[in-house]
Amino acid sequence: MAITALMSLMLVGMSGQVPSPENYKGDCVIFVLKDCPIANQYAPELKRLIHTYTAKGIQFLMVVEDADATPQQVFLHNKSFGYTIPTRVDEHHRTAKQLGVTISPTVVVAKGSQILYKGRIDDTYPSIGQRRTATSHDLRDALDEFLAGKPIKHPLTKAVGCRLY
Repeated sequence: MAITALMSLMLVGMSGQVPSPENYKGDCVIFVLKDCPIANQYAPELKRLIHTYTAKGIQFLMVVEDADATPQQVFLHNKSFGYTIPTRVDEHHRTAKQLGVTISPTVVVAKGSQILYKGRIDDTYPSIGQRRTATSHDLRDALDEFLAGKPIKHPLTKAVGCRLY
């Protein structure tokens, strides 16, 4: 499934318009479990990235991987963490499986159906239970390289967090 096709699927808790494919430069899809502590601790950094890169033409989409998540629960989760981006529920993990995503949080940067980056947001969590100050800002670097028309130096990184399925 092309990443851009995700944009036309049912969205929950959307507070803004979803631009047509002609109006944006690329996509960043964020896969989360709403009760994953690591994913939830990334909320401040994700909001900073969303604010910075939406202005540069990146369309963000959150995909909630909880099989039993209701639209109301997703809306409340987004509200409690301050997310204002379009969100959809992938209740059977179809999208995650198609893209090879198994961990929450994982981000996928794409242009059309071409995946440019897949992996972690940064290296704050080198492994479960270990937290440190980030020294590698993988998503930010991938977005900067993509927007500058450069190849992404590290197109695949290992996400650390909660298993999706």
